[in-house]
Amino acid sequence: ACDPVPTAIRRKAKLADNLPEAPGVYQFLGPNDEVLYVGTSINLRKRVRSYFTAAEKRKQITEMVQIAERVVPIVCATGLEAAVRELRIIAAKNPRYNRRSKHPDKSTWVRLTDEPYPRLTMVRQVTDSSAPHIGPYPSQNAAREAMAALQQAIPLRQCTKKLALHPKDTGSPCVLAGLGKCSAPCLAVAEVDTEYKSVVEAALSALAGDPSVVVQAVSARVAELAAKARFEEAACETVQLKAFLTGAAKAQKLYPLAACPELVAARPVTKSSSPGASTGRGSEGRSSRVAGGYCAPAANPIAPDGWELAVIKYGRLAGSAWCGPHDDLKGTIAALRATAEFVAPSTPPMPAALPEEAHLILNWLDSPGVRLVFAETPWALPVRSAIPYLSLAEVSDAVHHALVEVSEARVPLLAPIMNNNNAVPNEKEVPNVVKSAMLRAC
Repeated sequence: ACDPVPTAIRRKAKLADNLPEAPGVYQFLGPNDEVLYVGTSINLRKRVRSYFTAAEKRKQITEMVQIAERVVPIVCATGLEAAVRELRIIAAKNPRYNRRSKHPDKSTWVRLTDEPYPRLTMVRQVTDSSAPHIGPYPSQNAAREAMAALQQAIPLRQCTKKLALHPKDTGSPCVLAGLGKCSAPCLAVAEVDTEYKSVVEAALSALAGDPSVVVQAVSARVAELAAKARFEEAACETVQLKAFLTGAAKAQKLYPLAACPELVAARPVTKSSSPGASTGRGSEGRSSRVAGGYCAPAANPIAPDGWELAVIKYGRLAGSAWCGPHDDLKGTIAALRATAEFVAPSTPPMPAALPEEAHLILNWLDSPGVRLVFAETPWALPVRSAIPYLSLAEVSDAVHHALVEVSEARVPLLAPIMNNNNAVPNEKEVPNVVKSAMLRAC
């Protein structure tokens, strides 16, 4: 029978011979030691060997294997360490065969400008921890979506001109001022525009903590558009609100982590050698992260098979270790803290690491059974945060009630969403009609 694996590739299986059967990160290196591809696995030798078999069907990876000259392993103590090392290597080396973002360090934040009459702006770095920021966003387009949601709810000025507290010359009001969506501080020549101060306070509150003002305003707008069967516009407004809430929730989660000089946590885990414990597909297998060979949270946290330990400083992983069930846990933690990496302070909510690394750490801290061993500063979220609003339940309820009211009034505007019997949908049918229409709009 014909061998489905080319001879040139099968011969390269020897590259896996000297790799350890341990969890960690592997790097395929090409000519001139160029890093071609980076991945993680619970068994380095087994995973790398699979690249030279018929199981590997990805065209680009097959091309990469033909170029590769050697494989360099990095054995890691925990899955969190492996995930973080992989991320850092990809950011530093920019491997051509990894499909994830090639510029994870380029993110965008949204904040208010520092001037007498502030406005929203986008920045690359957080330089003032006292000013509320939301983000980070992967692109400026996503940041603009978030700004649009906030501007829809709060009449912040949108002109880019820097205004003095008492402008020398009277400016000409823009269209937004005529629509009542801006108090036009550019006209405040004789006296300070005190009305704009309350606008700024509302914006600061929405950025720093409670986004209910934005959620309610955008929900009402979406319901109004949906009642008029303008589902495409309603979908755009919903996307903008989702972008705002996502950025606000990210910043609220990152702030206490980025502000903490040192945090030590322990995660109980169960030793596992199951082949399905990790996809081993490098940076494509984000949903099933390896856990240093100990993949599953402990079924019995009281008597686990061991502990994953992590020292986190200003949102950056500074050290990790594995402690077996019969090892000295307190001694291991003390040694880990003593040998942890030095990390310079960051400006919250921006961590002292790549934002994606901080999110990996947050996900690890949120996993079942994790215990905080030590935290130099409190690690807590605002009581009224953006996180509960991420489901957009309030938007769905507002749209539902608006369409039910229209349905009961039998307004002809519902003609575009008639059901199969050419009748206006009843109360039970309305949510499905709205959902399908808005999905088509997205």
